[in-house]
Amino acid sequence: MAGKEGVIKFTLNHTEKACITPGQVVEIDGWRHIMHRLQLIGQDPARYQGYGFGNISMRLEDNPESFIITGTQTGGLDHLQAKDYALVTACNAKTNTITARGRTRPSSEALTHGQLYQLDANIRCVLHVHSPDIWNNAEKMRLQATRADAAYGTVEMAMAVEQLFSGDVVRKSRIFSMGGHEDGVVSFGSCIHEACNIMIATLARTEMCK
Repeated sequence: MAGKEGVIKFTLNHTEKACITPGQVVEIDGWRHIMHRLQLIGQDPARYQGYGFGNISMRLEDNPESFIITGTQTGGLDHLQAKDYALVTACNAKTNTITARGRTRPSSEALTHGQLYQLDANIRCVLHVHSPDIWNNAEKMRLQATRADAAYGTVEMAMAVEQLFSGDVVRKSRIFSMGGHEDGVVSFGSCIHEACNIMIATLARTEMCK
Protein backbone atom coordinates (compact mmCIF):
# COMPACT_ATOMS: atom_id res chain seq x y z
CA MET A 1 0.00 0.00 0.00
CA ALA A 2 3.03 2.30 0.22
CA GLY A 3 3.34 4.18 -3.05
CA LYS A 4 5.73 6.88 -4.14
CA GLU A 5 4.58 10.28 -2.87
CA GLY A 6 4.26 13.47 -4.86
CA VAL A 7 3.71 11.90 -8.30
CA ILE A 8 0.94 13.68 -10.22
CA LYS A 9 -1.28 11.00 -11.77
CA PHE A 10 -3.91 13.20 -13.39
CA THR A 11 -3.72 15.18 -16.64
CA LEU A 12 -2.72 18.69 -15.62
CA ASN A 13 -3.46 21.78 -17.70
CA HIS A 14 -1.24 24.27 -15.90
CA THR A 15 -0.53 27.92 -16.66
CA GLU A 16 2.54 29.23 -14.86
CA LYS A 17 1.62 32.74 -13.78
CA ALA A 18 1.28 34.66 -10.55
CA CYS A 19 -2.39 34.67 -9.57
CA ILE A 20 -2.46 34.28 -5.78
CA THR A 21 -1.89 37.20 -3.42
CA PRO A 22 -0.18 37.02 -0.01
CA GLY A 23 -3.43 38.05 1.63
CA GLN A 24 -5.24 35.02 0.20
CA VAL A 25 -2.92 32.55 1.94
CA VAL A 26 -2.56 34.06 5.43
CA GLU A 27 -5.25 31.90 7.04
CA ILE A 28 -4.53 28.69 5.15
CA ASP A 29 -0.79 28.94 5.77
CA GLY A 30 -1.32 29.56 9.48
CA TRP A 31 -3.22 26.29 9.81
CA ARG A 32 -0.81 24.48 7.51
CA HIS A 33 2.03 25.57 9.80
CA ILE A 34 0.26 23.96 12.77
CA MET A 35 -0.13 20.71 10.80
CA HIS A 36 3.54 20.92 9.88
CA ARG A 37 4.52 21.30 13.56
CA LEU A 38 2.39 18.24 14.38
CA GLN A 39 4.26 16.36 11.61
CA LEU A 40 0.99 15.68 9.81
CA ILE A 41 2.33 17.64 6.84
CA GLY A 42 6.03 17.57 6.13
CA GLN A 43 9.02 15.81 4.67
CA ASP A 44 11.23 13.24 6.37
CA PRO A 45 14.06 11.23 4.77
CA ALA A 46 12.90 8.21 6.78
CA ARG A 47 9.27 8.36 5.57
CA TYR A 48 7.78 7.71 2.12
CA GLN A 49 11.09 7.56 0.26
CA GLY A 50 11.89 11.08 1.44
CA TYR A 51 9.07 12.72 -0.51
CA GLY A 52 6.95 15.52 0.94
CA PHE A 53 3.53 14.54 2.28
CA GLY A 54 0.23 16.15 3.21
CA ASN A 55 -1.66 19.08 1.71
CA ILE A 56 -4.44 21.53 2.45
CA SER A 57 -6.85 23.48 0.28
CA MET A 58 -9.46 26.18 0.71
CA ARG A 59 -12.35 27.14 -1.56
CA LEU A 60 -12.40 30.77 -2.68
CA GLU A 61 -15.21 32.89 -1.23
CA ASP A 62 -15.62 35.00 -4.37
CA ASN A 63 -15.26 32.07 -6.79
CA PRO A 64 -16.64 28.85 -5.23
CA GLU A 65 -15.76 26.79 -8.32
CA SER A 66 -12.05 27.35 -7.61
CA PHE A 67 -9.79 26.49 -4.69
CA ILE A 68 -6.29 27.27 -3.47
CA ILE A 69 -4.11 24.25 -2.68
CA THR A 70 -0.56 23.73 -1.52
CA GLY A 71 1.89 23.10 -4.34
CA THR A 72 3.35 19.70 -5.07
CA GLN A 73 6.38 18.77 -2.97
CA THR A 74 6.23 21.75 -0.60
CA GLY A 75 5.89 19.57 2.51
CA GLY A 76 9.40 20.24 3.71
CA LEU A 77 8.87 24.00 4.01
CA ASP A 78 7.95 25.40 7.42
CA HIS A 79 5.92 28.25 5.94
CA LEU A 80 4.71 28.75 2.37
CA GLN A 81 4.49 31.93 0.33
CA ALA A 82 1.84 32.80 -2.24
CA LYS A 83 4.05 31.36 -4.97
CA ASP A 84 3.98 27.98 -3.23
CA TYR A 85 0.21 27.63 -3.70
CA ALA A 86 -1.72 26.81 -6.87
CA LEU A 87 -5.18 27.90 -7.93
CA VAL A 88 -7.31 25.04 -9.27
CA THR A 89 -10.00 26.42 -11.57
CA ALA A 90 -11.47 23.17 -12.90
CA CYS A 91 -11.53 19.55 -11.78
CA ASN A 92 -13.05 16.58 -13.59
CA ALA A 93 -12.62 13.22 -11.89
CA LYS A 94 -14.28 11.34 -14.75
CA THR A 95 -11.74 12.57 -17.30
CA ASN A 96 -8.89 12.67 -14.74
CA THR A 97 -8.06 16.29 -15.49
CA ILE A 98 -7.13 19.35 -13.45
CA THR A 99 -6.83 22.92 -14.72
CA ALA A 100 -4.72 25.21 -12.58
CA ARG A 101 -2.70 28.41 -12.50
CA GLY A 102 0.15 29.58 -10.30
CA ARG A 103 3.90 29.62 -9.91
CA THR A 104 3.79 25.99 -8.79
CA ARG A 105 1.82 22.93 -9.78
CA PRO A 106 -1.00 21.77 -7.47
CA SER A 107 -0.59 18.89 -5.04
CA SER A 108 -0.80 15.39 -6.46
CA GLU A 109 -3.93 14.89 -4.31
CA ALA A 110 -5.79 17.80 -5.94
CA LEU A 111 -8.25 15.44 -7.65
CA THR A 112 -9.49 14.17 -4.29
CA HIS A 113 -9.86 17.73 -2.97
CA GLY A 114 -11.78 18.74 -6.08
CA GLN A 115 -14.08 15.74 -5.79
CA LEU A 116 -15.01 16.66 -2.23
CA TYR A 117 -15.80 20.25 -3.18
CA GLN A 118 -18.05 19.02 -5.97
CA LEU A 119 -19.85 16.55 -3.70
CA ASP A 120 -20.84 19.17 -1.13
CA ALA A 121 -21.15 22.90 -1.81
CA ASN A 122 -20.86 23.58 1.94
CA ILE A 123 -17.29 22.27 2.14
CA ARG A 124 -14.85 25.18 2.30
CA CYS A 125 -11.66 23.38 3.30
CA VAL A 126 -10.07 19.96 2.73
CA LEU A 127 -7.09 18.68 4.71
CA HIS A 128 -5.05 15.61 3.75
CA VAL A 129 -2.40 14.49 6.24
CA HIS A 130 -0.24 11.49 6.95
CA SER A 131 -0.80 10.15 10.44
CA PRO A 132 0.32 6.61 11.32
CA ASP A 133 -1.49 6.98 14.66
CA ILE A 134 -4.86 7.74 13.09
CA TRP A 135 -4.45 5.43 10.09
CA ASN A 136 -3.46 2.38 12.16
CA ASN A 137 -6.30 2.95 14.62
CA ALA A 138 -8.97 3.92 12.09
CA GLU A 139 -10.95 0.71 12.56
CA LYS A 140 -10.83 0.98 16.36
CA MET A 141 -12.14 4.52 16.14
CA ARG A 142 -14.76 3.42 13.61
CA LEU A 143 -13.53 5.75 10.91
CA GLN A 144 -14.80 5.04 7.43
CA ALA A 145 -12.11 4.17 4.86
CA THR A 146 -11.76 4.25 1.12
CA ARG A 147 -11.14 0.95 -0.68
CA ALA A 148 -7.68 -0.55 -0.28
CA ASP A 149 -7.30 -0.79 -4.07
CA ALA A 150 -7.84 2.96 -4.57
CA ALA A 151 -4.44 4.65 -4.87
CA TYR A 152 -3.90 8.31 -3.99
CA GLY A 153 -4.46 10.97 -6.62
CA THR A 154 -6.36 8.69 -8.99
CA VAL A 155 -9.83 8.50 -10.49
CA GLU A 156 -10.33 5.35 -8.39
CA MET A 157 -9.67 7.36 -5.21
CA ALA A 158 -12.07 10.10 -6.31
CA MET A 159 -14.75 7.49 -7.01
CA ALA A 160 -14.05 5.81 -3.66
CA VAL A 161 -14.61 9.15 -1.92
CA GLU A 162 -17.90 9.56 -3.78
CA GLN A 163 -18.90 6.08 -2.65
CA LEU A 164 -18.25 7.03 0.99
CA PHE A 165 -20.45 10.08 0.51
CA SER A 166 -23.36 7.89 -0.54
CA GLY A 167 -23.86 7.20 3.17
CA ASP A 168 -24.32 9.55 6.11
CA VAL A 169 -21.38 8.51 8.30
CA VAL A 170 -18.64 10.47 6.53
CA ARG A 171 -20.92 13.43 5.88
CA LYS A 172 -21.44 13.70 9.64
CA SER A 173 -17.97 12.77 10.90
CA ARG A 174 -16.19 14.84 8.21
CA ILE A 175 -13.13 12.60 8.32
CA PHE A 176 -12.06 9.34 6.70
CA SER A 177 -9.03 7.12 6.27
CA MET A 178 -7.52 6.35 2.87
CA GLY A 179 -7.39 2.57 2.86
CA GLY A 180 -5.06 2.32 -0.13
CA HIS A 181 -2.76 5.19 0.82
CA GLU A 182 -0.38 4.48 3.71
CA ASP A 183 -1.05 6.79 6.68
CA GLY A 184 -3.38 8.97 4.59
CA VAL A 185 -6.28 10.65 6.40
CA VAL A 186 -8.64 13.35 5.08
CA SER A 187 -10.84 15.78 6.99
CA PHE A 188 -13.02 18.59 5.68
CA GLY A 189 -15.35 21.25 6.96
CA SER A 190 -17.50 24.27 6.34
CA CYS A 191 -14.50 26.39 7.33
CA ILE A 192 -10.79 25.82 7.74
CA HIS A 193 -11.08 25.84 11.53
CA GLU A 194 -13.55 22.96 11.47
CA ALA A 195 -11.53 20.81 9.07
CA CYS A 196 -8.30 21.24 11.04
CA ASN A 197 -9.85 20.90 14.50
CA ILE A 198 -11.52 17.62 13.48
CA MET A 199 -8.11 16.25 12.50
CA ILE A 200 -6.46 17.40 15.72
CA ALA A 201 -9.30 15.99 17.85
CA THR A 202 -9.06 12.65 16.04
CA LEU A 203 -5.31 12.56 16.62
CA ALA A 204 -5.95 13.13 20.32
CA ARG A 205 -8.42 10.21 20.35
CA THR A 206 -5.67 7.82 19.29
CA GLU A 207 -4.19 8.12 22.77
CA MET A 208 -7.15 6.10 24.05
CA CYS A 209 -6.30 3.31 21.60
CA LYS A 210 -2.87 2.66 23.10
